[in-house]
Amino acid sequence: MDKTNWKPGRQETVVEALKNEFNELFERFWSGQMEPMQLGRWAPAIDVSETADAVQVHVEIPGIEPSQVEISIEGDVLTIRGQKPELPRDTNRKFLRVERRYGTFMRSIRLPVAVAADQAAASAHNGVLEISLPRYEDAKARKVNISLEK
Repeated sequence: MDKTNWKPGRQETVVEALKNEFNELFERFWSGQMEPMQLGRWAPAIDVSETADAVQVHVEIPGIEPSQVEISIEGDVLTIRGQKPELPRDTNRKFLRVERRYGTFMRSIRLPVAVAADQAAASAHNGVLEISLPRYEDAKARKVNISLEK
């Protein structure tokens, strides 16, 4: 039996910590920042970066034909859908471990800036899908000069 000294103040701290963890979990879920594995389904990893002119998205899609991937942009949300086909199982062997994930996937991410969806471009190389989303001219950063009054 584990003997622990009970401290009234500590119990509140543990409860508060759990409350904070749940709040963070719900916030990440509803904001679309939840990791795909935490949602109980498979989805490729995504990196999002930006430059002064565009938002760049890199998606790991090894084993998936680019023609099997659909990219759509609605408002400020980029959605990537596809399917990674399961390899046929050989009935003559017994699998001891199966870690690779298969099946359909969908990733939706909120874009950090307004983009020109009609000018988006995508390419795939070595199992990585690269999506380039040019910024709208209005969304590009501009330097504003301050005039001095005399």
